[in-house]
Amino acid sequence: MDEQSSYILQKNTIFLSRPGVLHQIKSEHGLSLLYVAFELIDSESNESWVQIMESAEKCEKVVLYNNSETETELLWKSLLIQATRHKQHFFEEMLTNIAGSLIISILQDFVSDLNRNNNHKHDPEQHSFLLTQARLYIHDNLSNCLKLTEVARHLHISGRHLSRIFMTELGVSYSKYVQDERIKKASMLLKRSDLSLKEIAEETGFMNVQYFTRVFTTMMQTSPGRFRTMFIDIHTTTYSDK
Repeated sequence: MDEQSSYILQKNTIFLSRPGVLHQIKSEHGLSLLYVAFELIDSESNESWVQIMESAEKCEKVVLYNNSETETELLWKSLLIQATRHKQHFFEEMLTNIAGSLIISILQDFVSDLNRNNNHKHDPEQHSFLLTQARLYIHDNLSNCLKLTEVARHLHISGRHLSRIFMTELGVSYSKYVQDERIKKASMLLKRSDLSLKEIAEETGFMNVQYFTRVFTTMMQTSPGRFRTMFIDIHTTTYSDK
């Protein structure tokens, strides 16, 4: 029961009730019940999360019947499996990470899809905001690993969502964008600094100078050393009337 509406819960039914709505579950024969509930702490959340939860509160009915294994269902099963095991190393960390992923997956399944189907006017603006934040974070952390999941976690969204934003708005994959930015910064350092190739490789997040040289040569059609020499030659050429 959700307010004045009744829903029959079948196998593989995912049911989401809105914040502040009275609801209860009835059974003629009795049942064991496991459920997940969460709420947002506005004072500790960024604008993106506040907007997402506001969208969730506006959903009128959210009931999804599924006969196939969705990401949300698999995460829920994984959470139950881990919770029933004997406590091992990283037990609490695993439960926390799976629970966090489950919450994000639930919001993606319901809120994002509903907004997209209803042509929610804030979706393009929301994506652009997230893209801007992602690009700034990447630019400021090029010397680090910059895994998709880590950047997505920084923005409080899933890796799949972040990957989709890059493809939709820029037409390139996340990994391609990061690699292009690394090479762009490397080119600038080759032109304007006296750093060694090893130091530039470290500054731009490449695992070693050999890998940096191979990627740079492939993308720029010339080696880093030759690129630097060409640039120096251009700026040291002098002309004479003699």
